[in-house]
Parts: sequence; structure tokens; C-alpha cells
Amino acid sequence: MKRIGVLMESTRNRQMLLNWLSNAYQVHCLTEGELPTDEVFSLLLLDGSMLQRFWQQIRAYKEAAHPTCAPVALISSHPQTALLKARLWETIDDVIRIPLEKGELQARIENLIRLHQFSLESQKIAHLQAEQAHLEAQLLQTQRLENVGMVVSGVAHDVNNIFTGIKGHARYGVKLLDRDHPGVASFQHIDRHADQGARLTRHLLSFARGQSEGFTRVELCKLIHDLEPLLASALGPSIELRLELGNAPQWISANATQIEQVLMNLSINARDAMSEGGTLTLRLQTLYTSPDEQAFPEGYYLQLQVADTGSGIAEELRTRIFEPFFTTKEEGKGTGLGLATVQRILRAHRGWITVESELGRGTTFSVYLPLLDTIQESEVSHSITIEEIPQSPVEQPQSNAESLILLIEDDEDLQLLLKSFFEDEGYAVLQAQDGPGALQYCEQHGASIALVLTDVMVPQMNPKLLQEQVRRLCPQAPIVVTSGHTKAHLQQKGLLTETMSFIQKPYDLDELITLINSLLRRERTSKNISI
Repeated sequence: MKRIGVLMESTRNRQMLLNWLSNAYQVHCLTEGELPTDEVFSLLLLDGSMLQRFWQQIRAYKEAAHPTCAPVALISSHPQTALLKARLWETIDDVIRIPLEKGELQARIENLIRLHQFSLESQKIAHLQAEQAHLEAQLLQTQRLENVGMVVSGVAHDVNNIFTGIKGHARYGVKLLDRDHPGVASFQHIDRHADQGARLTRHLLSFARGQSEGFTRVELCKLIHDLEPLLASALGPSIELRLELGNAPQWISANATQIEQVLMNLSINARDAMSEGGTLTLRLQTLYTSPDEQAFPEGYYLQLQVADTGSGIAEELRTRIFEPFFTTKEEGKGTGLGLATVQRILRAHRGWITVESELGRGTTFSVYLPLLDTIQESEVSHSITIEEIPQSPVEQPQSNAESLILLIEDDEDLQLLLKSFFEDEGYAVLQAQDGPGALQYCEQHGASIALVLTDVMVPQMNPKLLQEQVRRLCPQAPIVVTSGHTKAHLQQKGLLTETMSFIQKPYDLDELITLINSLLRRERTSKNISI
């Protein structure tokens, strides 16, 4: 039953309303000291005297319960009296003039209640429509980011192929020249610039597709120095990048790609806050949290401060900046996901982030990550990658009969380079530019092939099918997969199994031959043991 609150100074009027309305409604007569602070009513009825005395409390009640607050109606025989000042009119929703018949009063009351319910339903519909539009905009933005990521991923993969050729020719050129030849320095410069370009491309690939490895030992100072060129490029010429990192190595257990994303997101936020230019400073120091600081576990932490000299963040916005899709940027200039992603990544690393800001003076984000010494060693994965393989000389296979390599690579320039390089290292090489050609070699020379080096994507054949057929025809041969994508991405796509080795493009020829020699020596050793 609908509830009506009655606030009347006249006992006679209160009793009359009680008698007239009790059959259809639950009527609650309020006393002077009993204002409807937390009551739920369908309608409030009051007279002019009570309105004048309690208008401030009634207005506060309506504001607190907005938009679901019940309508307030004034019952009066002279509502236009001068005693009803303008501020009182703002407190009520309608006026019921008396005297009037019982049926007419009930009709007016029912009409007010229905109008209020209709208003509430309209507000709910409008809210749902706004929420739907907001979610559709978020979905569209997410799809747009995903499409951009796919394009960037494809471009980065192709660029990595190009850098592989550049680095390979540069290293091969150094090998062909005498040590004191003037051309050696030029080749070395080409190789270093290719390394720098490859590093930038790898970062783009990681940011675009979220490709990354697991948690490993990461030296944060070195990671920041390696990322410096990409940060400087993102900031632009009008913003100075300062590094105050110290010299002592500081190790953390981290996903390096995700930590790079944290740095990039914070730096881009800082750039957008310094439209007229400024300075971005990255500071690194070690802190200790005592047991008294209950919010965080006791131990040593690395504090990374990202401080800008930009416009600052208003105090009322600081509590919302980590909300997904919240942004103060113009439409099309921000996703609202940058800081939310930062917070999510840091939580996964048992870290946290704080912010200090002053309008017109700049903003400082402080990132805290536990030092590796405070984490159990067993919690850090130690997966070996090509970068971690020792660069010491490796014993060559004993005869060319054991050193036939099947090279599957559709890039003709890179194929010729690798063929020349492998032959100089004492290997015989079979070249295939597509899947069917590779399988033909496997059928003809299957037992003689000592190792297969293949790009993950080759023309005219599904990569999984190619790998399965090569394994069937050459079961004794180790398979080395190469790609411009990361190891994690290939594993996620099912294109890299535990029995295969992997080296990411662009690779160093010395690293490649070290890996190949190591695999063949291991294969030969296992054969000798079995005999």
C-alpha cells in the first residue's frame, strides 16, 4: 500500500485527511519533531504553517533523496499569500487548494503519485539509455584500439624482418673484412642503429598486442636506460627528459614489457599535461617500509617517481583518475585506460602507485615495486632465451654429413645471406621459400637433415601443418622457429611447442650460430649416449 506523510499544524485537518485517505493509502501523521529524514513515502502533504517552519529541512530531505524523493504538495486555501516567499515555492511540487470534495482530493493525490512514478520510470529509461551509449562508446574505442594493434603488429613484424637482413649483412660484412679495415666501423654503426630500431619496434609490438614474457629478474635502471630513446621520441622535442637513477643495480621480479608499459603510459600522461613544453624527471631510489605501515608488507621497495612540470590535476579528480575509461581529455584524444592499466599491472607485481599534484605546478606519480631480495627466489621464472645463452665458442659438428640445414625462409635477401653465412660456418644448406618446397626436401633428404630453421609464417601452407609434417619426415632434426613476434605470442597461438627452439627477429648471426651449434652438439651427444 502506498504511504502518504502528513505534516499539518491543525489537528482537525490532520484527522480529516486521515479519515478521507486511510481506505486507499497508509497515512502517517508526522509531528513537528518528526521530519521525514529517512522515511519512504509516495507523497508528502503539508500546510503553509509547517512549510514556513520546516522548509529548510524538507529541502534538505528532497536533495538527499533525489531523484527518488516523493513529491511535496501544499494544501492551502490561500497559496498566494505574501508569507509564501519565493524560496518556499521552490520547496514544493504542487498546490492543492481547499476546500474540495473527498473524491476530488483523492483524484489529485493519485494523479501526483502517478506523475511521480512516471517521472521515475522516465529517469530510469534515460539512465539506461545513457549507460548503453557509454558502453557502446567504450566497446567502439576498445575495438578501434584492437584494430590499431593488429595493424601495428603486422607492420612491426615486417620491419623486424627488414632489420634482420640489415643486421645480418652488417655482421657478415665485418666478418669478411680485416679488423683494421676502415669499413668495419661503418658496418658496426649500421649494426648498432639496426639494434636501436629493432628495440623500438619490439616495444611497439609489445604495446600494440600485449605480447610479453613471464616474470623474470629485471634490472630497473637498465630497463629505463634502454627505453629512454622511445620515451624521448614519445615526449617530443619540447619536453626535456631527465634521468636521476643512480648507479647501483636494483633488481626486481617483473614482466619487463608490462613495466615498460607503465613507464610509457605515465610518460604520455605527463606529455599531455605539458602542452607548452616542460621537464619530465624519472627518479629511482630504495625505500624501506616498517611493520607500522599496515597498508603494505614490510620490506625494501624501489620507488620510481615520474614527475612533470605540467598543469596538475584538480583535487576532486585525483580519486577518479585510476577508473577505467575516465579521462579529462577531448573526445578522440584519450581512452581513459592508461592509468587504470598502470594500476592493474602494479597490483599484479605486488606494488602500488600514489599521486601528488598541484594545479599549475605539476604532478608526481610514485611507483613502488618490491626489491627482488624480498621475494622468494622460487617465485621468479628462469626461462632461458637466446639472450641468455653463453657466447663462448661451441664445438662444431664433426662432418658435413651431420650438418645439413634446411632453411625455410620466404625473404629472398635474408635467405641468401643465411645460406652464405651457414656455408662459411661449415654447414650445407637446403633452401625453401614455401611450405610445399620444404616438404619436398624433407621427403628427399629427411634422414640427412640435421636441423630445420624456419620462419613461423611461410607461403602456401598453414604453419601448424608445416611443423607437423616436418616433424614427421625429419623426427631426428631439431626445429628452430624464428619470427618477428614474441615467444609468448607464438605459444598463445599454438605455433611454438616445448620441443622447438625459438629466436626472435631481428637476431644476431653470432647468437643464431651459437644456438644452432648448441642444439646439434646436444643431439650428437644424445646419440652417442644411446649407442
